[in-house]
Amino acid sequence: MKLKRFVAACGIAALFVVGCSTSTGTPVSDDVSFETFNVALAGAYVPNVAVRRPELLKALAQRTSDIICIQEAWEQADKDAIIAAAKDSYPHIATVRQNDDSVVSDRVALDGKEPPELTDAPCANHQPKLNVALNCVTDSVWGEEFVDSGKSCVSIPGSEDATVLSTECVSKACVRQVGSLIYGADDAKRCYGCVAPLLSGTKLSQIRSICTTNPKGGLAYGGQDGVMILSRFPLSNITAYVLPSTWTRRTILHADATLPNGTVGIYCNHLSPIFNGEADPTLTYTGQYGADASGKEATGKDAWANEQLLQAKQLVAYVTKTSGNGRAVILGDFNASRTDVAAGISLKGGDGLATLDTLEQAFTPAVAANFKPECTFCTTNPNMTLADVADDSKSIDRIYMKSIAATAVTSTAVTRKAATIDGVNEADDNKPVKVPLSDHYGLQSVITMK
Repeated sequence: MKLKRFVAACGIAALFVVGCSTSTGTPVSDDVSFETFNVALAGAYVPNVAVRRPELLKALAQRTSDIICIQEAWEQADKDAIIAAAKDSYPHIATVRQNDDSVVSDRVALDGKEPPELTDAPCANHQPKLNVALNCVTDSVWGEEFVDSGKSCVSIPGSEDATVLSTECVSKACVRQVGSLIYGADDAKRCYGCVAPLLSGTKLSQIRSICTTNPKGGLAYGGQDGVMILSRFPLSNITAYVLPSTWTRRTILHADATLPNGTVGIYCNHLSPIFNGEADPTLTYTGQYGADASGKEATGKDAWANEQLLQAKQLVAYVTKTSGNGRAVILGDFNASRTDVAAGISLKGGDGLATLDTLEQAFTPAVAANFKPECTFCTTNPNMTLADVADDSKSIDRIYMKSIAATAVTSTAVTRKAATIDGVNEADDNKPVKVPLSDHYGLQSVITMK
């Protein structure tokens, strides 16, 4: 039986920390459901955003879990829309605003050294190549192999005020021009590393300006992170630990949730993906944290893996420091998956295994004993891009616990799988198809919190 006691508090603290509550009441129960859900509001990087967005808001307004860790609500407008839509079901919401100038909490890399501060703009010395690349983008169209052949890749064809509609479209139409930033003796990879993340949601004129004038330029969405916590329980001590990252801001969003039987620390995460830069040069590593523990610089997939491992180590240290001996639930999109052929998860030997080893040495997987593994990032999901479909299905959305027994997890389920929205399958010539809410499915575990 769900008894309720009514609470009322809503405040905006320093650093634009938002923690809201209304008088809808706080549930009293030993069983608490925790969910991680990547909503993929990623602009031009993930298909069907415009048709998925209103349905996502409706779904988040309908309570399916007590506490949700959301990832990829990158734009402030989307965060605000989620807060407005979900406030009746989730009166307590945590989010922290970031920008290009947000300070990384610990810049020390795996080798124990801190990379030098960047003082020059990424494309300051590569403007001719930048101009060629962006001029192609303004005129880019879908290739003849697609149903929408001849349709522009940008919102206003030929205009500097245009924004990109599909990065998949641009990558095919301008592979040679944009690729010139990756290859060549003048080493314009850092310039590419500024342009690529800004192709979603940033006007082409702004890309030119940011990448030629701002030494910190190159983080998508203005340096904002994509994580939020929605909760039926009061939240306090809301903070964000800023991780070292490339292309997009990665943070650990922390809040303490007051449950009927004490407090639990919530740590909502989204670690860097491990892109296959060898197979797809558009995913080449351009950051400062690609070296391994010996200081040897890695390239491609190994460099992304080293950055992710660094984030995992900082996550473990941060949770340990801030939660002490107290209970904690650590959840999110960790972009790491083990192989499980029987479950359809056959990631060619696994991805981010060092990350998973690091996490599982410190934390307990919050998975019920009877749960049969499933992919949460699946190649059969029609919201996938061509690059995603070329890879294998993965189980990268995860929930962990600290100072909570494994036997406390009573159930685990993959959620939000229904394909009910009219969209297109970009990986199959943009053919009309029913799609689910995101390119990820959710993962929910119910934990008895006595």
